[in-house]
Amino acid sequence: MKKLSIIFAITAGIFLIQACEKDKPTPTPTPTSSTTKMHIELQPVGESDHEDLVLNQMYLNANGDSVSFSEVRYWLSNIELVREDGSVWAEPNSYRLIERSALNKREEIMLEVPNGNYKAIRYSIGVDADHNSSLDSVKGELSPNVGMSWTWATGYIFFKSEGHFYNPNTMQRELWQYHIGMNANYKQVDLAFPAPVNLTGEKELHMHAVLHTLDLFSQPNVLHPIDNPVLKMMPADKTADAAENYSSAFELHHLMLE
Repeated sequence: MKKLSIIFAITAGIFLIQACEKDKPTPTPTPTSSTTKMHIELQPVGESDHEDLVLNQMYLNANGDSVSFSEVRYWLSNIELVREDGSVWAEPNSYRLIERSALNKREEIMLEVPNGNYKAIRYSIGVDADHNSSLDSVKGELSPNVGMSWTWATGYIFFKSEGHFYNPNTMQRELWQYHIGMNANYKQVDLAFPAPVNLTGEKELHMHAVLHTLDLFSQPNVLHPIDNPVLKMMPADKTADAAENYSSAFELHHLMLE
């Protein structure tokens, strides 16, 4: 009799568990996001891809000039991702200040990108003519109050870099300043991905690019700080050379989905 009671209790327990399991609602799968987070790091480097730029350290550039950087600042604008079919997603109000200085370090940004297959990224250094013509037309992070606009003319400084160079004539370190702006020097940078990237919202995309700071003086145009220690609005040909150099100095280092 005791054995029958035990068997009955076990059987009843099994039926009760099965009944409870049947009553449990089927979990609703978590919907996949329609966008993917994309993290972009733009790292200024010194003499190699793996050497982080050290402020105020003297480097030997390709021209044989010894130079240092005390700051590197620029407007990163109009970011676009190019899909495999050639169509483009453009970030709205896409204006950010990227900088490395003694006071600030801001080299990483985050985007919410629509899912899809992408093959390249492009962005500009500077501010497009529509927003450069008036400091009142503020979008994104644009501001006339961050030391990146002209004090004697309307418009933004697109790329500002300063430091010292060794002058062999005086045997002294002397100041150089490259403050580049003007609509003609608004430059687009195109970086192709090594292979198309499929964004599904399940993983985040991490992009690491480097800015070869020493190329400012040598690639593709040769600039000697001793000849033109200060480049601002003039001479126009040298500011154009500097703009071509820094816009060519970006390199995609790696992409990672994780």
